[in-house]
Amino acid sequence: MVNVSSGFGRFGFPFSAVYSASKFGLEGLSEGLHYELRPLGVDVAILEPGSFPTEMSQKVQSGSDASILEGYQAIDHIPNKIFSAIGRMFETVKPNPQEVADAVVNLIRLPQGQRPLRTVVDPTTGELVKAANEAVQAEYTKGLAAFGIEELSA
Repeated sequence: MVNVSSGFGRFGFPFSAVYSASKFGLEGLSEGLHYELRPLGVDVAILEPGSFPTEMSQKVQSGSDASILEGYQAIDHIPNKIFSAIGRMFETVKPNPQEVADAVVNLIRLPQGQRPLRTVVDPTTGELVKAANEAVQAEYTKGLAAFGIEELSA
């Protein structure tokens, strides 16, 4: 099983809290199942793509109730800063959404038992996500050992 999460599934990114929360949930479910099912011969892998130029970014909407929007004036410029930065990254790095599809295919083609828990596909900020994954994995392995189930980390 390959579940597509996001780099935002590892961090509660500003102005993406609901999106991050949904990805946090998918990450937790997938991680738990990864360890539970692997001894039974079932692989569960998480794919963590970063930002790619897709239709998703073109469908972001703001609320239309001006009376509510007024209460957010102190921070209403921040989403535009984020979208501008993403746009600049897309122009500089030119991430190709095909990389995500290719990563899914690569995970599927790996032999059973050799699929990693997490695969990051993110040419812009992927190193941040990879570093977080590695740090958490090191501590998680210690946690499994503390509960006497270190064989699940293999």
